[in-house]
Amino acid sequence: MLRQPHQRESQGLLHQDDLNSFIPTHHTPIIFAGCRVRLPIHDVNFTFPFGGFGTFFSKGALKRLIHPLYCNDSTSHNGNHNHNWTKNKNSNNDNNAKKSLEQYETNACQMLTTPGKTLLDEHQFYEPGRNLAEIMWALAKDEAASGCLHSDWMMGYMINYYHLSRHVVHHENNQHTSAGWHDARQTSNVISRLHAFMSSEIYKQNEGNCKHDSSSKSCHFNATICHRMNAAELTKIHLAQYNLLDETRHKINYTV
Repeated sequence: MLRQPHQRESQGLLHQDDLNSFIPTHHTPIIFAGCRVRLPIHDVNFTFPFGGFGTFFSKGALKRLIHPLYCNDSTSHNGNHNHNWTKNKNSNNDNNAKKSLEQYETNACQMLTTPGKTLLDEHQFYEPGRNLAEIMWALAKDEAASGCLHSDWMMGYMINYYHLSRHVVHHENNQHTSAGWHDARQTSNVISRLHAFMSSEIYKQNEGNCKHDSSSKSCHFNATICHRMNAAELTKIHLAQYNLLDETRHKINYTV
């Protein structure tokens, strides 16, 4: 995992290989699932976050989520609408951010305006200037809408089909994991957008952080993410870590 990518970028030390292999700078749209669930590929190629493990949005991804959409509007990309581009010291960042949002808006509008493209009929709630979050909120609260969808599935649909995140990338460090194996084979799948944090994925078995669940007593103080945590479990883990640190301090003092 790359430390301080924004600082490295400002110093000219961050290259494209870094962006493809590590966590990129904050203005890159990327979304991680603390534990990613992958449905059987022979049935449907779809991933969604296991909500209890957290879903993490970069600043660039959040900007896409709340970006106003102006579909079938020739003024959308020519500056007549105030998109309030973030002003950074590096003008390249401004240009990249603008291009990124324009690409996102183009794809989102294709979803919303192409007959039969939307899977949840959310296109009926589109209005010029509404963002994706507002469209999905209108769908969720509409009593006439048919069907029932778990929030994790909704999140996976928004991330993958509306390209809220960049495409998944593969690197050698996780090639022997389920997440890495699948990501390496998703280059032609344009809706493969949800990244697995620390190669944590549920496919045929639980891998990475997906193993850490307090109900199965598998969570420990070295775990980065745990599911179903409560006050008692947090206290137990804190005490275990404290006792280990206390034991380490005694050993150091004894050695000195």
